Amino acid sequence: MFTIAVFSLFLTGVDSTVRSDHLCNRPCIYGASPFTCEYYFTVEWYWVLSKACHECPFNLTDCFRPQCITANGYPRPVIAVNRTMPGPSIEVCEGDKVVVHVRNELEDGSSTSIHWHGQTQFNTCHMDGVGLLTQCNIPYKETFRYEFTAHPAGTHWYHSHTGMQIGDGLLGAFIVREPASRDPAGSLYNVDSSDHILVLQDFLDYLTITRYLNEMHNMWEVTIPIAGLVNGRGQKHIVLNTYGIINTTQNQSMTPREVFMVKANSSYRFRIISAAPRCPFLLSFDRHKMVVIATDGAPLKPATVDSLVIGSGERYDIVITTNQNSGNFWIQCQGIGDCEPNEGHASAILRYEGAPEADPPGNFTKWQHGTIFNPFPDPKVNRSLSQDIYQDSLRYGGTDEDYTSERVDVKYYIRTWFFHCHTDGHMQQGMAMVIKVGNLTQFPTPPSYFPRCGGYTYRDVLYKDTTSSTWRLHKNFSTNVLLTIVAILQLFLLENPFTRLFL
Repeated sequence: MFTIAVFSLFLTGVDSTVRSDHLCNRPCIYGASPFTCEYYFTVEWYWVLSKACHECPFNLTDCFRPQCITANGYPRPVIAVNRTMPGPSIEVCEGDKVVVHVRNELEDGSSTSIHWHGQTQFNTCHMDGVGLLTQCNIPYKETFRYEFTAHPAGTHWYHSHTGMQIGDGLLGAFIVREPASRDPAGSLYNVDSSDHILVLQDFLDYLTITRYLNEMHNMWEVTIPIAGLVNGRGQKHIVLNTYGIINTTQNQSMTPREVFMVKANSSYRFRIISAAPRCPFLLSFDRHKMVVIATDGAPLKPATVDSLVIGSGERYDIVITTNQNSGNFWIQCQGIGDCEPNEGHASAILRYEGAPEADPPGNFTKWQHGTIFNPFPDPKVNRSLSQDIYQDSLRYGGTDEDYTSERVDVKYYIRTWFFHCHTDGHMQQGMAMVIKVGNLTQFPTPPSYFPRCGGYTYRDVLYKDTTSSTWRLHKNFSTNVLLTIVAILQLFLLENPFTRLFL
């Protein structure tokens, strides 16, 4: 008999960094009992550089206050989890039970949902968080309790699966660790901590729906400013001390970049998540090689590269060896695709212990050469100076999987897969499909109290008058009769083949 530890945390005052101080963020021990890890999320409209930021960015210390979202320095609405962007990180061990209470406080009455990207949801497909497919969207002022087992291990993330809320900030890191003895790349690094999770976003100066409507309906080409963020931080707009409200001699300032602290002569596992709804990024660490050890949670045979391209929804785990003299080094995130002409770039700082709190020397370099992993076809990259590594050349790095064997140990059935493009707007235009696996009788059954969704519509019901044996129309206002309507129509079509062909 084993015991399960239960830990819960109201994450209402967490800095906008992605670090998690939850007790479930712990070393994972082989054979240890799983934890039940409970979280409380409040989803609401919020503001960049809100009152919670006090004198930020004129006083940079204020930029790191709880509930201060700095983004790129342009005040605009965001959809935040517990008034942070990215939202609070979930970091657990494989096999832990994850319980997340999501409260919808979006004041405009919007509904929402949260998808746990990368989690297989064995026997809990109704907890997958895809609005109007695996669950009803969470209405305003309602709470939905997600509950599932963390599997598989790897770097994952969560995000809204309703409308375009992901582009406005409803996202966060979801890290599932495993015991060091089971990590095929465990010998390549000695530090794997919350302080080295890197979440990439492309971020507009306006709500994401504005870009979508502009692209769909505007007859003119209107460029909407875009920026890149690392862990919710970036520098693009100059913030003015309008009307002298801030008591300072500075007339203008800029929001801070994200800084990753390291020590010399060590190896760090960086977990990189692209939460960008639109743009791929070319990522590099100045004067440091990257060893790619995992993608989308799956271990890889290590590959050493100078830079890599990461697209929307993708995750890569890399190892950085700190073999330079103490100093500051650029982490360059070059926006490509739609971001490139709009200068949608991002940057952060790799800072060695003891280095001054200053920007690295030199300027942001747009294009990196050397070995590029997963290259993006762009004429600006000089391929004569580059050696490309494509995804199809990588090999699985695990030791306990044999995908060539036809032997099946366990067969799992899930209700549906939602196969879709992760670029915002593309799914709305039809780049999606639903894949059904198994028969209805084989699907896991959601709890009897699981909420059902539906609409209300005016229906003309065709029915047969038993007294006169003639068909008549009946005005119906109830959706509850919809299944009966379908049955009646089926009977009618069987009785009248001509009508079947006509319909």
